[in-house]
Formats: sequence, structure tokens, C-alpha cells
Amino acid sequence: MDTTEEFEKTLARLSRRPSDVLARFILSLAFDGGPIEEHVQTFVCGEDVPAAAASIGARIRSLASHANSGSRAVYAAGEFVRRFGYILDAIDMLVLPDAPRAAFDLLVELIECDRIGIEICNDMDFELQTECDRAAGLVERAFEADPATALLDRLEALVEEDDYGVRAELASFVRRRRPHG
Repeated sequence: MDTTEEFEKTLARLSRRPSDVLARFILSLAFDGGPIEEHVQTFVCGEDVPAAAASIGARIRSLASHANSGSRAVYAAGEFVRRFGYILDAIDMLVLPDAPRAAFDLLVELIECDRIGIEICNDMDFELQTECDRAAGLVERAFEADPATALLDRLEALVEEDDYGVRAELASFVRRRRPHG
């Protein structure tokens, strides 16, 4: 699907399918291995926000620990970016609407993985940057739903630790929230 129109047509076609058929298809992906399996398993927890948040947290820690293991070749650049994006999708769909503070915490933890990602993703740095910008947008939504000075302090610390310049969107948000600080 290369266009919004194709996406919308596909969504309309899938919306007409019986829910039990879609459920069986989704469950068939839960045994696929890799990022799709993780994404489906988190999606299945969806209505239980604490369970979904715990699943997402485990996925973030797995992403960081695998990438930090002795061999960074564990993840190819594309796989790291896909996992990062799927985690963002899960936070956006399953946690942010009902638990913005939990979403904020998960997003901070995920953003802290960007350093690892940028070191892995030499030829996919644009794709990772795009996902980091999307993460900053979700942070902004989570913060607006539950603003607190302590949360802004955490964001400022993240911006200060930006060794690769991938947190520019986050820095922009922090400057807008605290222009004189």
C-alpha cells in the first residue's frame, strides 16, 4: 500500500470481514516469531491496559538488551526500526488513550533505545529518525493529558543525553513548554 487511498480501500475491505475470521488470522500471526509475534501478543492484551503496558515494557527491554548484547548484529537495521515502530503503534493504540502517564513512561524508556538504534541503523537512519519524531509526538500527547513539572524534567534530561541529534522534535517540544528555562 503506497498511498492513503490504497490504505483506505484495504481498510474498508477488511472492515467487511467477519470478526471471527479476522481474529483467527490475527492469532495465526501470534506464532510467527519475531516482531510480528510480539506485536500480536501485545495486541491480544489490549483491553487490559496494565497487561498491555507490561508486555510493551518487556518488548522495550528486550529490544535494548538484544541490541546491547555482545553482538549488535542480533538485529539488522530494518528489524530494529520495525520493532521500534511496532512498539510505538502499541503504545499509541493500547496505552495512551487510557493511561497517558504509563504511556509517557514507556515512551521515555523506548526513546532511550534510540542511541543503540542509530548505531545499528547506519543506512536506515532516516527511517529511525522518522520513528523518533513520531515518538516525540506521542510524548507530547501523553504529556498534554497528564502535565507535570517532573515529567518535563525527565524530557529535558533525555534531550541533554541526545548524542546523535535524533531528539530534535522532543527538544522543540520541551522549549515550547518551558521557553525561559
